[in-house]
Amino acid sequence: MADGPEGARIQKGPLLVLLTVVLVTAVAFLVVPNRERIGEVLVPREPDVILVVLDTVRADHLHACGYSRPNTPVLDGLRQTGWAVHCNVTSPAPWTIPSHLSYFTGKNWVDIRESGQVPPTLAQEFQERGYDTAFLSANMVLRKSEWFTNGFRIVEIASNFSEMKGDRFPEQVRSVLAQADDDRPLFLFLNLVDAHAPYPAIPQGVGWARPQRGIQHRRFSDEGDSPFKRFISGAMAPDEAARYEKKLVNGYDYGIQQADQNVGNILEQLRGAGRLERVRVIITSDHGELLGEHAVVGHGDTLYEPGLRVPLFYYDSLAKNPVPLPQELSGLQIWSLARDGALSDDLGPRYATSYKSSVGVNAWNGLVLWPDDANKLVWRDGESYRYDLLNDPAEEAPLPVGDHPARAAFDTLVTRNLHVIEIENAATDDEGKELLQQAGYLDPEE
Repeated sequence: MADGPEGARIQKGPLLVLLTVVLVTAVAFLVVPNRERIGEVLVPREPDVILVVLDTVRADHLHACGYSRPNTPVLDGLRQTGWAVHCNVTSPAPWTIPSHLSYFTGKNWVDIRESGQVPPTLAQEFQERGYDTAFLSANMVLRKSEWFTNGFRIVEIASNFSEMKGDRFPEQVRSVLAQADDDRPLFLFLNLVDAHAPYPAIPQGVGWARPQRGIQHRRFSDEGDSPFKRFISGAMAPDEAARYEKKLVNGYDYGIQQADQNVGNILEQLRGAGRLERVRVIITSDHGELLGEHAVVGHGDTLYEPGLRVPLFYYDSLAKNPVPLPQELSGLQIWSLARDGALSDDLGPRYATSYKSSVGVNAWNGLVLWPDDANKLVWRDGESYRYDLLNDPAEEAPLPVGDHPARAAFDTLVTRNLHVIEIENAATDDEGKELLQQAGYLDPEE
């Protein structure tokens, strides 16, 4: 057993020894610097920067973060080869669009919506620094150009959640790398949706789960009596609900295993392209997923912990020592690590928001703030309360906010967010609405 930086205990499965040997080859990055000529002087070339988002992956369902199932042998191997690992990162939002925008800009959704402008993104900044830039997303929601793809020279985006799942994704990575300029450092963004619904079918021989069909739990379906709707409404008998929840967990965990396998394939593609010699690699997630907790399945609707706690795996071939990661880490630091290879001291408080106008019919207008203690302050549709996460990690016993030391900062954020709620409710965005309908976040008839 080994302890992670956040105190999670890691169980090492027997498959790890074999796969670590394979991974050492894939991630034994060279430290001999490439150089480029500026005038008559040879100077070290800037490192390639690889940002990988494993869409919808909650940290507590990774074996590399202490989960009991051996579903992340590749990530386990990265941890053993010296990568910095954090299993308690707080995402700035419970769904794709706002969290990715925060990762690309270092700003919270409230800041961006208040100003009405998107700050310069990572791609635009890297482009100014002479980088080639490439964007490959298996999540079609990221198609919204003015927010995500500006600054990227190469752009490839799936048209649905199945197009680039599983072993299809590494082939797309190979295509993108073939288009990249070998004479320039590369900023490469990748989004994988292996763990996103629909959850994949589980074949024979997985070991920790029985074979089962794929599971789709779109909120809006013509089937009024679908298992998903009966589960979230409480209409299922307890024994049937337990079986359904188990199938959800199994399918989701197998999706994570497929994402993990793709991470290994991607690293091998990068190694073959010579993109792991001088490099910073960030592997994280945009948000988590609820699997029956609080009678919720999916993400985007609420601000409970399973939808907001995500992992971080970080490697910098130029750093002499791993970046020291604090006990609690804001997802905004993804931006800082990608851009600068260091943590920022000026990203503000750790908080997340959600909006009824953006996602499903059961969504909150909500804001949560994590102070530097075990509490979580919550504002939900006009009501304020807190959770003591140390003694109530399942968030079942709300407490009064009272005179908590973070009360003033919390109230200030809530006041700012009320204005953003008005902006969200008044916004008209036909392109964004259509994408969300296709993804199952909005009712097609709305």
